[in-house]
Amino acid sequence: LSNVMAMSSGDSIFVAAHLLVDPLDSRDLKPSSISRIRGNIGKPGIAMLLPPPELQVRPRNSASWQVINHTPFDGYFLDAFDGTSLHLSFTEYSRPMDVGIHGVRDADIYFLEAYVQVYFKGQWIGDVDIVSSLESEFMTLLDSRHASSGPSECCHQAKNLRAFRLIAIDNWDEFVDSPDEGMIVRAKNNWLARLAAASLSSQMQRKTVVM
Repeated sequence: LSNVMAMSSGDSIFVAAHLLVDPLDSRDLKPSSISRIRGNIGKPGIAMLLPPPELQVRPRNSASWQVINHTPFDGYFLDAFDGTSLHLSFTEYSRPMDVGIHGVRDADIYFLEAYVQVYFKGQWIGDVDIVSSLESEFMTLLDSRHASSGPSECCHQAKNLRAFRLIAIDNWDEFVDSPDEGMIVRAKNNWLARLAAASLSSQMQRKTVVM
């Protein structure tokens, strides 16, 4: 059950709490933390939702060169990803859960493959396994909450910013067609976009630091 991200039963969906908060806030959650959402997935019985083994990300689009700038980070933080959303969809695959009694299976409790998909203003970006991504060796969560009320711009001198050579990522095309240099995804105070970007980055085996 380690890769189950949610359970649907009756009029409730019990979701791994890590899917509903900013990546940094997940530091305060136990691995078993669960949140309840009122609603259902339109299927009977108790469905244990788990991601498929292979997840897809939108390929690079050579026609989108007009919006791929990869400009150096200028020290300013902003939210360039307003319009990002997460959606749940299902494959056709399901299997009953083995209840532990030899020769007996209970079809009322079953595993159901489900995608968490990242969209931006109606356009699909990729599929993501958030729980596994947050636990990945490629993910590092730094506690920067002490700076949450600080200025909306970096306090380093321009010469130091040039030395770090960070690239500002201001749209999903720039994210997918990522540069070789270090990059910073500018999604200030947008927990959902931060969660989507961090999870996709880790899933794509990029060294990911959330601040």
